[in-house]
Amino acid sequence: MMKQLLQRIYDYWDYIYFPGLRRRIAGVAALIVAAVVAAVCLYHPPLPDEVNQAEPLIVSNPDSAYALLNRLESEVQACSESNRMHYYLLLADAANKAFEQLPSDSLMRAVADHYDRHGTPNEQMRAHYLLGCTYRDLNNRSKAQEEYFRAVESADTTSAECNYPLLARVYGQLASIYELQTSHRLALDLYERTAQYALRGRDSLLWVDAYRQRIVPYTDMGMWDSVELVCRRSSELYKAHGDSTNVIANHQIMATACLKLGRISEAGKYISLFEEKSGLVSKEHFIAPGLRNASYYTIKGLYYLETSKLDSAILFFRRGMYVGEDTYVRGAYKNLSMVYKKMGLKDSVLKYQDLYAQALIEKYDKQVEEDLQELQINFDLDRERINTGKKELEAQHLYKCIYWIIGIALLCTLLAYSLYIIRRKKYRIAIAQLRRSQYHLEKLETDTAEKVRMLESSTEERQKIIVELQEQLQKYKGCVEKLQDYGSKHVPQELSDESSMQEMFSLTVVNKLRMYVKKGKGLNASHQLWGELYDYVEINNVQLILFLAASAKKLNEKEQRVCYLVWMGFTPTEMSILLTTTKQNISTIRARLLRKLFNVDGKSEDFDKKIKEVSSYFKD
Repeated sequence: MMKQLLQRIYDYWDYIYFPGLRRRIAGVAALIVAAVVAAVCLYHPPLPDEVNQAEPLIVSNPDSAYALLNRLESEVQACSESNRMHYYLLLADAANKAFEQLPSDSLMRAVADHYDRHGTPNEQMRAHYLLGCTYRDLNNRSKAQEEYFRAVESADTTSAECNYPLLARVYGQLASIYELQTSHRLALDLYERTAQYALRGRDSLLWVDAYRQRIVPYTDMGMWDSVELVCRRSSELYKAHGDSTNVIANHQIMATACLKLGRISEAGKYISLFEEKSGLVSKEHFIAPGLRNASYYTIKGLYYLETSKLDSAILFFRRGMYVGEDTYVRGAYKNLSMVYKKMGLKDSVLKYQDLYAQALIEKYDKQVEEDLQELQINFDLDRERINTGKKELEAQHLYKCIYWIIGIALLCTLLAYSLYIIRRKKYRIAIAQLRRSQYHLEKLETDTAEKVRMLESSTEERQKIIVELQEQLQKYKGCVEKLQDYGSKHVPQELSDESSMQEMFSLTVVNKLRMYVKKGKGLNASHQLWGELYDYVEINNVQLILFLAASAKKLNEKEQRVCYLVWMGFTPTEMSILLTTTKQNISTIRARLLRKLFNVDGKSEDFDKKIKEVSSYFKD
């Protein structure tokens, strides 16, 4: 019982899932599995939500944004390339604003290359700007300058969506590089552009910063009047923005300008204001360590030097000397030599002048060494980029070769398939012809066998067949005689002469033209019917041809054909179809021909009457 049940189940299975269906199911299953595998392999998780949360914090709280983004680096590695590049762009921007270490230059180079291929102009400008900031932090000024210029080239200043504040910062960084290269005029021009784009970006504080930065090149050029003017105006603007820090910092600059301009008492007032409001100077006149705070010692020493308090001047110059920065040390040597010169101590003057000269030599030696190192680094970077570019080109060539091979293979396959289809069609046609031939041969064989059988039959049957054939022959002859007799009675006599033959020919041409009109088809300029039409007119109205030839103004082919068709009675609509033009154009041609041939101004209908009367008109 169980065995029979299992046999029935197997028979049912075999009935439902026959081999063809099994193959189709297997193919569909394979496609589904391949699609699932491809989806799994190509799937990339989206960026964490914290990245979107950190992006608006970059401007207001860059420290928090950098800390948040820095924790997400491991999670971002599984994301797609575009998401990873976006993450690293935000991370570099946050690090730059928070004065943190930017990602490596190779990583930022990959980010810039990605946005060069797939980014908007603003994204390209931002990527190259941050790559330039990376090189700036690596003290590679030439590469930083190159990337800043590429950022400027990427900016689309004709678009309303251009990031003008960022473009202003790019120009500000370029200006700072030119300051270090002692290109003061170029730096001033770049600061002017910085202020210009800051205004277009409606960033007033950035505009004030750009305006204030002019102080540095004016100072290096010794233009102390300009320094004082810029310092005063920027202080007023900073007060309007509530920025007291920069106002206090300007007091030191104003003190220096006043000292250089010989206004010693005014310089002392600015120094006192700085000491009072900055909160950086102690009672013993020590300043808190910080960026450029040590310039206080230099300014204070110069003030005491101008007021002839030489001991106090030496004290503050020495404090500046012990700050440790090379710039202040060199300045202290120079200023001390000036103090001792004023005191008349030649040995001390020579000592500090010698120290100042050695410090300058060390500075230039160090600068030359740094420049050589920078050149070597740039050479290595450029060589690496060239090699990388060659490898990319080789990979692209390889891909192109693969694409070409695949394309040629597909083309060959299509050609082979086309040839196969053509040969298969010819083969089928040949088979069909052979089958028809076989059918006719078989039928002939059957008929011949039947005739042979009948001929081999008795004499009476043969005689009967002959009688039937004779009767059929007589019947055919009678039909032919009837047709001949009917034709002689009903064909008109006038058709036998030459004029009737010409009329038959003309009717044939007219009928052909009417047939084209009914079909709505026009005739091209070289159609054979135009020749037949000319022959017809030459036979039936040679006066018309002579009249047109004798005309003072020569007619073109279209105008001649219009004359012939009007004479033959074709309407303007029919002529427009045959000549493949508009009805209005036909009317214009007819009115023009009236003036050409008959020297008369009138309507197109007047030309129709004139051309139909041309035979009698010519004879007269």
